[in-house]
Amino acid sequence: EPCFEEERLDGDITFELGVRMLWSSVALIGALREKKIRELLIMIIRDTR
Repeated sequence: EPCFEEERLDGDITFELGVRMLWSSVALIGALREKKIRELLIMIIRDTR
């Protein structure tokens, strides 16, 4: 938890989780833009069927 000059900042857990989900989504989209990652995921999906 952040602490500035002995004043505590109370954060909302919902907001924190939302931000983490946003960054996870951005990272996933960025990874899917790479051709090798897309091919790997397609291969995994085909093998599990």
